[in-house]
Amino acid sequence: SHSWTERDLASDPDGAEVSAWLLGYGLRRLAELGEEWLATRAHWSPEWRDAVDWSDYGVRLTAHQAKALNEELGAVLERYRRLPPAEDSRTVLYYVYSFPQGPPP
Repeated sequence: SHSWTERDLASDPDGAEVSAWLLGYGLRRLAELGEEWLATRAHWSPEWRDAVDWSDYGVRLTAHQAKALNEELGAVLERYRRLPPAEDSRTVLYYVYSFPQGPPP
């Protein structure tokens, strides 16, 4: 799990540059992992293929609501991360990217 805020790094030019690189790397890596899944999914059981979800949602929120939603989603994921692993469990990646659409106000 990785997370940081732009505000934490905004006053440091090197930190802002690293943050921008990491965001880009994360998006590229997400695409690579998605392509790997698509190339190998036929070799996974129907149960696992049914468990995979490719969803996107457009939700009208304020900045405050978006932050609250991200925190709530993070709390749910953390709750699952703390579960003891079952014998047949696998690491499942969840990426959460949230950003406003359209031109800046």
